[in-house]
Amino acid sequence: MKFMQIVSFIFLFTCGSIFSTDFKNILLIINYNHAHYESIDLLKKIYTPYFGKVVFYGPKEHPEIHVCNHHKGYFSYTAIADAMERYPHFEGYLFLMDDCILNPWLLTGIDTKKIWFGDIPFIIQNDGKQINNRGTPIKIKLGKKAITHWAWWQSEWGYEPMKSAFKKLPREQKKILEKNWGKNTVPASFSDLAYIPAMYKDTFIKLALIFAKRKAFLETALPTILSCLTSKNNWFWLQGTGTFYPGTAQSQEYFSEHLHFNHPIKLSYEENRTFIENYFEQHKQ
Repeated sequence: MKFMQIVSFIFLFTCGSIFSTDFKNILLIINYNHAHYESIDLLKKIYTPYFGKVVFYGPKEHPEIHVCNHHKGYFSYTAIADAMERYPHFEGYLFLMDDCILNPWLLTGIDTKKIWFGDIPFIIQNDGKQINNRGTPIKIKLGKKAITHWAWWQSEWGYEPMKSAFKKLPREQKKILEKNWGKNTVPASFSDLAYIPAMYKDTFIKLALIFAKRKAFLETALPTILSCLTSKNNWFWLQGTGTFYPGTAQSQEYFSEHLHFNHPIKLSYEENRTFIENYFEQHKQ
């Protein structure tokens, strides 16, 4: 596709109705940051009954994979833009990392004309105060000092590319961003899932290209793109876990059937694949 061809060239040198009872008009986009493709069959099995189509993106070739040069997932918002171009006739696009497990039956009744994003703690501000679950505002003009303890903002994928992309934002989108977060401000947020209604598809693709050209990191680029589309006061905020316990026992211990999503559930572990398969069997619709 045109978008992915452009993005691949950039990275070549570097490394229904409003309230749905099902999501047959929604494209589910599952991204692999790394080629742990042993979970593809399981993810198809558990999600296909709920979504119109399930597609997969990842860094290496596989019969089920659209190859995406997203550098370990740093730029995986490009997968969303590519899927929007490849599959333009869906009413919405739900992006999900492979280790972020949905409870899809809990999504029933959520407004599919709204953006969905994760309502989850992310990083603490420089003053040591816990930030709002829905994102950390970062003042571009403060440079790297804006968030001194977050390594990604200090990295080559943080401040510099975000500053450059911010300057290139169209005026209309920059105004919406300012209303959401303040003047000369971008958000950082948990970005392992997001839902974008088709009405924002064309603008999303254009903005994704701006950030991808500059190699901006996912957890600032994606929330900034979404914040350029519409007021975050109109978003639906998905409840979930954002624990940092890779492995098996911890993932299952912290798993909740009462939240929209659980993260991370590392499906490269056979024990976790078995756990999730059995869990979905118990909740068959």
